[in-house]
Amino acid sequence: MEKSETDTEIEKLQKKIKWSWWVAATSALLVIGFYFGRFVNSGASLSLDTTIWGGFGSYFGGILSPIVALFALYWLTQSVLIQKKELSETQETLRKTQLSHYQQTKTQEKKRFEDTFFSLLDQFNAISREMGDVNNSLYSHLTQMMNTEFCPSEETSGFAFLASKGNCIEYRDFSFNFSKGGQVTLNDLSHYFRVIYHILKFVESAECSSEKVIYNGKFYTNILRSFLGQKETVLLAFNCAVMEKSDPFYNYRRLIEKYEMLEHMTFNHRWIGLCMIYNKSAFGANEDAQGYYETMDELGLFSPIEIPRKVTLSSAIIWKLTPTGKIKSQQM
Repeated sequence: MEKSETDTEIEKLQKKIKWSWWVAATSALLVIGFYFGRFVNSGASLSLDTTIWGGFGSYFGGILSPIVALFALYWLTQSVLIQKKELSETQETLRKTQLSHYQQTKTQEKKRFEDTFFSLLDQFNAISREMGDVNNSLYSHLTQMMNTEFCPSEETSGFAFLASKGNCIEYRDFSFNFSKGGQVTLNDLSHYFRVIYHILKFVESAECSSEKVIYNGKFYTNILRSFLGQKETVLLAFNCAVMEKSDPFYNYRRLIEKYEMLEHMTFNHRWIGLCMIYNKSAFGANEDAQGYYETMDELGLFSPIEIPRKVTLSSAIIWKLTPTGKIKSQQM
């Protein structure tokens, strides 16, 4: 059985103590032997005078005192080193204990977070099943409405971007504020979108907390995003298609952009206006979306310009981009 480090250290210390006793005893015997050797060789006899014996004591003490003091100093320094080593080991043990406690706390906090996250995800899935028909109906209505309004062709001109953006914003406002013939609106999906919002908000709070409960919030939001199909992703994009920071939905839009919730959205020329509403981070590595952003950059659409709320053929106005990046209208 191998000895522990502590047992080895104790054995070394015991050897040093024995060695010190042997050196001290040998030194004392040598001093006494040397003195009496000189005394015997001189032919003198033992004296009964206490004064003479006092001188012998002074001789004996004068020789041995420095040796004893030297050993005392040696063991004093050894004692300080041993205490320092013990203190260092105690501090290291305490540090490891604190680290272990911190890791256990972090593990427990992460477990609590994941329990809550997946509980919210289960709730979201339950609501998704209940709202399936509403999602399909609203998506169909959205597609119909975008088709009946000005629908830009496949060419990505500045006019096409502006028209599509105007239609997107207008449809969102219309869908929140007006229902005709029992047609479902975004308000009918408010509970569905609210759950998504609170899941994103919950993930962000855990990721940005001082305790750093999680380090990669996108890992969890990717799981949430995987439950969104094309229809749900488009409806989510329209639900948060706001421009003003004062709008109550702006923070929702910020979370969508932060966690790239629209990355898997399938694009066509109807939805290019969303690229003018959201920052491109919302679409992550979506190649179609990034292509639209590159085109907008080439057209100068990132210049500060005043964009009309809605652009349709029925307005009898065509909005064009001038070479300076400004907007002008032309009556049909």
